[in-house]
Amino acid sequence: MQNSLFDLQNRYASLSEAGDPLERLNAVIDWEIFRPILGRIDAKERKSAAGRKPLCRILM
Repeated sequence: MQNSLFDLQNRYASLSEAGDPLERLNAVIDWEIFRPILGRIDAKERKSAAGRKPLCRILM
């Protein structure tokens, strides 16, 4: 079954109406303060530009 164009948007809206705890956390926590700490974890220099680009550490 193929999802419609607005399925994800409707799902987020229903979660928000139900009191999504992640929205409350996002309002309270400044995630950017973790970026320097997370950047030091995997600070190896890449050997080549081949392969997937690194993902955002905050997102992970």
